[in-house]
Parts: sequence; C-alpha cells; structure tokens
Amino acid sequence: LVLVLTVALGFAIERVAYKPLRTAPRMSVMISAIGVSYLLQNTATYVTGGQPMTYAQVKAVPLSPEAKQWKPKPANNYYENFVTGGISPISNQ
Repeated sequence: LVLVLTVALGFAIERVAYKPLRTAPRMSVMISAIGVSYLLQNTATYVTGGQPMTYAQVKAVPLSPEAKQWKPKPANNYYENFVTGGISPISNQ
C-alpha cells in the first residue's frame, strides 16, 4: 500500500511541479524542487503532529570477551589508513 501511494505521489509531483517546467531554465526547476521539498516536509510534520516521538529503550546485548578485546590492526599504507580511520571508530563502539 505504501509503495503504491509513494508512486502515485511521485507521479502527481512530476505532473504538477516538473512537467510544466521542461522547457524552462534550470534555475526554475531547482526552485520548484526546493518548493516541493518544503511542501513534503511540512505535510509530513503536519500529519505526524510535529512532536518528537519516544520509543522504548532497547537493552544492549552483552558482548563476548573476544569482542570486547578487539583492536584494529595498524595501517600499512595511505589507502588502508584512510579506510581504517573511517571504519574503526564506528565498529569499535
């Protein structure tokens, strides 16, 4: 159902906001896209009430002793250092 509604919304936006601007300058299309974005955001805020929603807190899963002691290996070259530096802080939490 959500998929069908999303496709219908995309089709409607294309017909109303973008199709009339096919021959217009690119800036007009960009301004129209920003307007559609604001419209979608404000509609979603209005529909959901605009209040932050709280959810039940999920209990953490205890880690095994091996997982707690994991440390990343040192990087040997620039590329590996770049990739490891970006991934290690995320996976080591």
